[in-house]
Amino acid sequence: MSVFGSDQEAAVLAHRRRRPTSRVSLVLGLVLSMVIGAIAVSTAAATPPPQNQILSDLSASIGVGSLPTQLVVNSTGAKAYVINAGSSSVSVIDTATNTVTATVSTGTGTEPKDLALTRDDSKLYVIYDNMNSGYAENGGYVEISTATNTVTYTSGHLDYLPVGIAVNADGTKLYINANQTLQSDPFGDYFDYIGQGTRIYSNSTHAGIGWIPTQGSTYALAVSPDGSTLYRTDSYDQSLQAIDITGGNGGWSTLAWQDGMRIAVSPNNSKVYLLQSGYVAIFDVATQQIIEQNNISSAGTGFTVSPDGSYLYVSDTYGAKVRVVSTSAWSVLATVTFPLGSRPWGVAAAPGGSAVYVASNGAAAVRVLTAAPSVVAPAAPTALNATPGNASASITFTAGADGGAAISKYQYSTDGGSNWSDAAAGTTSPVTVSGLTNGTSYSIKLRAVNSAGGGAASDAVSVTPRTTPSAPTALVATPGDGSASIAFTAGADGGAAISKYQYSTDGGTTWADADAGTTSPVTISGLSNYTSYSIKLRAVNSVGAGAASSAVSVRPGLPGAVSCAGNALGKHRLQLCWNLVTPSQGSVVRYRATVFLVGTSTKVATCRGSSTDTSCDFGSPVKLAAGTTYDFRVGARIKLAPGRVFWSLYGDTRQVTTLP
Repeated sequence: MSVFGSDQEAAVLAHRRRRPTSRVSLVLGLVLSMVIGAIAVSTAAATPPPQNQILSDLSASIGVGSLPTQLVVNSTGAKAYVINAGSSSVSVIDTATNTVTATVSTGTGTEPKDLALTRDDSKLYVIYDNMNSGYAENGGYVEISTATNTVTYTSGHLDYLPVGIAVNADGTKLYINANQTLQSDPFGDYFDYIGQGTRIYSNSTHAGIGWIPTQGSTYALAVSPDGSTLYRTDSYDQSLQAIDITGGNGGWSTLAWQDGMRIAVSPNNSKVYLLQSGYVAIFDVATQQIIEQNNISSAGTGFTVSPDGSYLYVSDTYGAKVRVVSTSAWSVLATVTFPLGSRPWGVAAAPGGSAVYVASNGAAAVRVLTAAPSVVAPAAPTALNATPGNASASITFTAGADGGAAISKYQYSTDGGSNWSDAAAGTTSPVTVSGLTNGTSYSIKLRAVNSAGGGAASDAVSVTPRTTPSAPTALVATPGDGSASIAFTAGADGGAAISKYQYSTDGGTTWADADAGTTSPVTISGLSNYTSYSIKLRAVNSVGAGAASSAVSVRPGLPGAVSCAGNALGKHRLQLCWNLVTPSQGSVVRYRATVFLVGTSTKVATCRGSSTDTSCDFGSPVKLAAGTTYDFRVGARIKLAPGRVFWSLYGDTRQVTTLP
């Protein structure tokens, strides 16, 4: 049974379509469904400056599994992931060394078809066919942790044929194009397709949470770089469709009558590129028109957009070529020839524009395209400006001349240029310097590195890293009259002085300032007596509000009676006394004196007095120990209104000792 409810299944049936097909076209359709899906889309929030380099040098070959097809590069460019259709696996590539560092199985008998990476690089999703299950209900997907390179979830036997996959911007939803297939009728004249459309899953629960149908088979799938739109194609009416996913699962609208087996979106969200086997078409988002169509590739199975949006890299699988296409002039700028029979398939670009990775299906390898080598070290960066971060600094700058070759990285020095370390991955302004100590002032110089080596050093810029404070811990709440005193252990200040504390009584949705004070305890006023609160606390410094603490419970109340000196009536009896209290609300019904073991909240027993009594005797039926000191506290039972009777808070603590 499907994980989706009957309403969704009814929607599927409403779009059901029967059409005649030959056995040949049936086989071709199944073969085609195994090789088409979504292309990974650049996740940059904004278009970087043009790299102005054509990557056309086959600089490396990385051996992977059998029949690699599609691949994706993570947001830092440090890792690439390629699915191997022939060996039921994913190869994890370290792009710094161009080596496979891990191989993850997608399950025995599966044929991986496509993959998608969350934008925080934490999870990889792979859809597959189960080649042992026949025509119907033979799809599934796995979730892979990129931190451990292990499968953390397997969907098992799904009821449809998955052919495209994408993840939304915050990584909470998974979109899978579903082409459910039933077998032909007894005469073999028809092949019945039902369930075509896009299924939506929660990435936290893995439950199906939505279903957006199509009229026919849907193949290509991609989320726009700004995270607002899900694009897909419908082969029935050969259309490009858009789904608004900013506020939910949305409905679809047709943008253009243009089909495609792959979709790629420009980094600035202005263009949508569609790849068919013999051509590439461009949809202009602003004008809502197909503005160009060109026979770029005779048998294209993969393409990608460069990080700056300047180029398309389009594979010609059976022609053993990758063509570099200008997105402005719409002309082929370079053609990279692969070894005959290597079958270049999926294509993915590194975020910094330093490399393009191509799955070589026939050679069981990933080939790396880079720029031609350089001969001169880069000039010094200028106009440095440093923004402090959490144990880090973001350095903006004006790049110097690259020396005729792509800058591969930036390095920084904190000791005047004597020693240099690599900045975090990135070849354009800004770069991030990590591994610093919050609250410590640094004088940082920067230099660019290309294949010729490290360039000239910049002038120094000063910065003191800092971040928001850590969460307070070990909260202890003491109730008061319409207030609470919260004692705590302060977390790290993040490198900047704590200016105040804030509290929340609604789980962290809204926050208010605690009474003045930057050390433990802090007081929270304005609470309602005899109302239970679950309070979280957080510190605030010049960077902003820090992490919230765990919650602590407290119930404010009216103050209790003030105890007076008790008397020992013998070895095992005490007389406990108090002063009468006049509450600010209601009236006293009775008093209760409670005896505790010294210094604890462990109760021994209680005695009670009327609303006018000022003492009570204690020692029966519980027999006290002779010559023993006890704590006692007194509370008042207060009637606020009919049906609203509460005990006050305990008054002060007194001690009294039985006779020896």
